[in-house]
Amino acid sequence: MRLSVAAIACACLSFTSVFIIRPEIGWAGVFSDGPSYGSTEVEFFAAIDAEQIEATMVPNDSRKVTIQVKNNTDKPLAIRLPHAFAGVPVLAQLGLPNIGGNGGGAPQGLGMGFPGGGGGNNAGGIFGRPGGVMNIPPGKVLKVKRASVCLEYGKPEPGPRIPYKIVPLEEMSDDPSLREMLTVLGHGELNQRIAQIVAWRFANGMTWEQLASLTVKQFNGRHTPRFTLAEIRLAQQLAAALPSQQRNRNDQQESLSRR
Repeated sequence: MRLSVAAIACACLSFTSVFIIRPEIGWAGVFSDGPSYGSTEVEFFAAIDAEQIEATMVPNDSRKVTIQVKNNTDKPLAIRLPHAFAGVPVLAQLGLPNIGGNGGGAPQGLGMGFPGGGGGNNAGGIFGRPGGVMNIPPGKVLKVKRASVCLEYGKPEPGPRIPYKIVPLEEMSDDPSLREMLTVLGHGELNQRIAQIVAWRFANGMTWEQLASLTVKQFNGRHTPRFTLAEIRLAQQLAAALPSQQRNRNDQQESLSRR
């Protein structure tokens, strides 16, 4: 069964509300479709490089991060946001050595997204829109929470004690399917658990069988499945519906038809 990306949210509702992200991972009053009157539009990472803004990230855990953006200038800025981006622990940026073996060292890199703006190519849905905008007055700070996923299976869990640096997603992965999934996540149309399954699939090359076999050790010592069968199936549907995966299937079919 093939689903369009627009249909995934509806499919989520038809299963159970547990698949839907809650609105507190939020939008209201922070993101807009375009610049406010009199603001200077700047691109997010270019503004960081030019020290026009200061952006910091603190992970609550692997599932949610707090992002703080400060306007360092004396003019209002309209910051054009990336659809998908990554966060890496500062320890890794400083080149500090890992501590210990399995489970030691720097925690996982994270992936997440911002909601997009209006306009653009409506036929492409959320993938055809420009990035959303964060309007910040001069000298002011905005703080938002975003849903996140881990991108390096097997490394330690992120936490608030280790600061993270916001970087382009390409510094973690150039997989187009991962970018598309994080774009959907950034629009608040995915549950974090479904997104995490798909993230490990594309960022780390894990098979569906491996993902289904993951377990979590409980306090009583028993191991229980990390993901339910329903979650794995919905993640498979999401992955199959992503535009890059659809293009891959079309290319394969066209290649076979030429033989």
